[in-house]
Amino acid sequence: PQTTHTFMQAVVEVQGGGVRTLQLALPEAAGTSLRFQAVGSQIVEQKPAAPQNGERLWTLQFDRRVRGQILLTCDIELPRGDAADPKAVAASFAVPQPRFVEAERQNGFLAVEAGGEQRLTMEAKGSDGAALVEVDPLDLPAVYYSPKERIVAVYRTVSAGASLTLSE
Repeated sequence: PQTTHTFMQAVVEVQGGGVRTLQLALPEAAGTSLRFQAVGSQIVEQKPAAPQNGERLWTLQFDRRVRGQILLTCDIELPRGDAADPKAVAASFAVPQPRFVEAERQNGFLAVEAGGEQRLTMEAKGSDGAALVEVDPLDLPAVYYSPKERIVAVYRTVSAGASLTLSE
């Protein structure tokens, strides 16, 4: 109850000659204690940069040039409310959304899980500020992560810059 848990999974498709490094931006609030993993490749170094404009740029360096599809995962666990008061709960919480630097296209799904006793209000917006359309949870593609609670909402994004804000 005192933390929010975000699991990020991204399938990055690299065409052409491949890449040795990949850069992505996350909100500054996500912190610097994150650990990214690449399924099928090895990340040998992950460096967070100093925050700028509310974002922190992460540089992921691979052990070799990677081509084709790369499956990236990362767990983000953040405190809710005032850490000094365990009974305090934040009124709303912005779910960290990655932005891949130099990506030609970025799209995906945002799935929200909630415990049986939780009642959430969600505000999902695209980069243009328009409300994202909710889709059926059955349309969610196969993911590396296994849900631990019930899925209460799924949204489809078609560009970078989507936002999802939850309140309980």
